Amino acid sequence: METTIARVFQTMEEAEKARDALVSAGVQPEAVDIAFQADEAGPVRGNFLAGDSKTSIGHQEEYDARFRHQGEVSRFILTVRLDEARASEAEAALQRAGGQTIDDVTAASRGNGPARA
Repeated sequence: METTIARVFQTMEEAEKARDALVSAGVQPEAVDIAFQADEAGPVRGNFLAGDSKTSIGHQEEYDARFRHQGEVSRFILTVRLDEARASEAEAALQRAGGQTIDDVTAASRGNGPARA
């Protein structure tokens, strides 16, 4: 029976290395997909239309000081379709490559789970 495994990577390079590891382990290249997930309008960086105070006059330094910590959240989702008998082998390869489960990413973004170094 066939199953699908999904893992999240922060960079395309990481996702491509994971795909290469799967292919080296015998997974057919056409069974591996990488999709980019991000807001096509770019990252949200605070209230850029009105500022966050009545005294704000919109200087670049002020903006950077207030919103520098907010960066673009982008993810590369790697999915692989393979026989269930090979799933544990593929999951191990993806973990070695730094892939995170959707649950891990969601928990970390809420501050409830493992943080990524």
